[in-house]
Amino acid sequence: MNSDTHEQLIVIAKDAGAIRACEICWNHDIASGDGDAKNMAFAMATNAWKAGRFGASPREEIIEAIDDVIRAANHTCPSCG
Repeated sequence: MNSDTHEQLIVIAKDAGAIRACEICWNHDIASGDGDAKNMAFAMATNAWKAGRFGASPREEIIEAIDDVIRAANHTCPSCG
């Protein structure tokens, strides 16, 4: 996966609410822990894939990648946690 795809998936995860800014310092992104938001991120990534935003990447690769993006997010803020 290229860096452009990775950045697009981060935006999707944020738009879905699966990743959010720390509510104390607003300097770091953290995983929201919201299962519904994670499912929304998967749906939004699938819709973006259907729209051709990820080139010839297989859907399964995109779903794995957005899952990786969400799992890689901090669970607590590194500054405030």
